[in-house]
Amino acid sequence: MFGKLRPKPQDQATPSAESPAKPAPPASATPTRKLANYETLGQTLVVTVVADILSGGDARELIDEIASRSAYAADRPDARPSLDGDVGGHASAPRHFVLDLQNVEYMDSACLGAMVELLTSMQSRGGRIALVNAGRNVEYLFRLTQLDRVFPICREVMTAIEAVERGQGGLPSHGKKKKRA
Repeated sequence: MFGKLRPKPQDQATPSAESPAKPAPPASATPTRKLANYETLGQTLVVTVVADILSGGDARELIDEIASRSAYAADRPDARPSLDGDVGGHASAPRHFVLDLQNVEYMDSACLGAMVELLTSMQSRGGRIALVNAGRNVEYLFRLTQLDRVFPICREVMTAIEAVERGQGGLPSHGKKKKRA
């Protein structure tokens, strides 16, 4: 698993006259890796995560990118205007999110914390998040932490969209709890 993250050692041979060494591009020129694809369906943004590992900085970057595309973006302290000067938060922006986790093999506590933070921010304004296509390990993590109670886990995207638009899932309110029969 960690072998994917470690850079492969480069040959330490000195460059010959036939193949001059190329200077490394400046760090600012290195593109950030794409973490997700986005598609809006009605009031819901479907986020298909393409990264196989969501941890640390990548997790925070993904959650911040998702939040910036929401109807609540203008409420965020780090909100930045787009090229057309709009800060977000307008009525046509999505209220709910469906996270398609079909490619995600590993997620750490930083990612879970960022997701709960996003849900808390959205839920206070009527927004919800559902998960779809979670792999066995990721689904187990949500069940182990009991976050499956606040993030509905669905098998199909349309089912997840219906869940968020009907109001299923979310963090419990601090009022009285209903007893189960």
